[in-house]
Parts: sequence; structure tokens; C-alpha cells
Amino acid sequence: MKRRGIRGACLALASAFIVTVLAATPAHAVTAAHILTAQISDDGSVAVAVSVSCDPLSEFQSAIVSVYLTQGEFGRPNFAEGFGFFGSIDTNLLTCDGNDHAYTIVLEPGGASVADRFRPGRTSFTETVLQISTETAPNTFFVEPVSVVNENIVVRR
Repeated sequence: MKRRGIRGACLALASAFIVTVLAATPAHAVTAAHILTAQISDDGSVAVAVSVSCDPLSEFQSAIVSVYLTQGEFGRPNFAEGFGFFGSIDTNLLTCDGNDHAYTIVLEPGGASVADRFRPGRTSFTETVLQISTETAPNTFFVEPVSVVNENIVVRR
């Protein structure tokens, strides 16, 4: 009888903990942001089309989507990486209405890049991150990643 009581108490305690954690976690129903296309231009930069879907935000929130792309092997002559984003920490430029919307982000080689340009036809690693920024006090923001998607893509001409 004692054994059942302890097991029941542990189950009740665990359930209460889970309910408390779920209630304290902000809810963001987000369809994962993902890459639609990646097209190289003559100057070696890449225009990445990203699809994003997010629920409506409060007046104190905004959304930001970013893309990181790498080609080649780190430290080798063929290595190129680029980073770009769309949105702002204090102005909601992304449309968050529960529907898919496409945005274009232009990436140029930079950072630890050895190559001076991206190359078409090569498999590239991407990380796409959707973040929600919430103003917690005047000019003070809490930025939370709500979707992180890693994909291998091929950059097309």
C-alpha cells in the first residue's frame, strides 16, 4: 500500500512539474522556416528564398529570420560562408499571420571564407533560424529562437 502511495505521489509531482513548465513557456506555433531556393548571381553572392510561417505577434514582439550558408571544407581554398537576415529586433518586418510568406536574403562570402565567392552546383550546408524578439522594458529585448532548421541544398545558377 505504501509503495502505491509513493508511486502515486511521484506521478502527481511529475505531472505538476510538467504543467508548470508548459504554462511558463511562451507558446509559439511556428511552421519551421525553410529554404525554398538558393540562386547564385554573377558576383558570387547567393539570393536565398526562405519560407516562414508564424502566428500573430503582440505589439511588443517582432520576428527575425536568419540564414547561414557554407560551401567547401573549413580552412581549404574552396571554403566560403555567408550570413544574412530579414526582420528587425524592434520593427516587425516579417508577416506573422499563420500563413507561409517568402523572403529573400542575399548572402555574400565573409567571416572565415577563403574563397572569394560561392560556386553553383555545390552542395551547401544551411542553418535557418526563426527568432521572436519581445520587448521586456523600454529598449530591452528578449530574443528567443523558436525554429532552427539545418538543410543541405544545392546552389543553382
